[in-house]
Amino acid sequence: MKSIQDIPELENEIYRLKKIAYSEAESIIEISMYDGFQAKTKEDVYEILGKIENDITNEESLHWGIYLKPNGNLIGNIGFYRGFENNTGEIGYVLKEKYRRRGIMTEVVPLVVEYAFNELDLSAIVAYTDYNNTGSIKVLENNYFKSSDHDGKGLVFKLAKKKIHANA
Repeated sequence: MKSIQDIPELENEIYRLKKIAYSEAESIIEISMYDGFQAKTKEDVYEILGKIENDITNEESLHWGIYLKPNGNLIGNIGFYRGFENNTGEIGYVLKEKYRRRGIMTEVVPLVVEYAFNELDLSAIVAYTDYNNTGSIKVLENNYFKSSDHDGKGLVFKLAKKKIHANA
């Protein structure tokens, strides 16, 4: 994997992915989580953002806020978490409740997949999701991830670098 220097802004016609500012903490309480700990206050979000920044500094994570370009609203987040062992990134994402089931994540996931394969030179991306999370399963399948296993708690999806080019 190539070294992570700065978190780049990524975008398409409708969405911009960029670093989340601490000043936005109150607006993302509902979607802020770290290792199973769900934020309940803006102070919790500060703590989570600090841990994520530490992970990024240690090249174990990348984290973007998902913003609507027309109005700049922060509607979710996406990133790679838990390190990059074996040149593989674990993707994770969440949207605020009112933005779910609109196809947004299906449009956003390719931005980070392209960055991971072309700029970080990862060889694969994995995702873990609950058996009943049909929305996330659909997002992954629509982006060419294949269900590769289960871990007793949910499904494991994988996308290898060569697959993205074969299906493009």
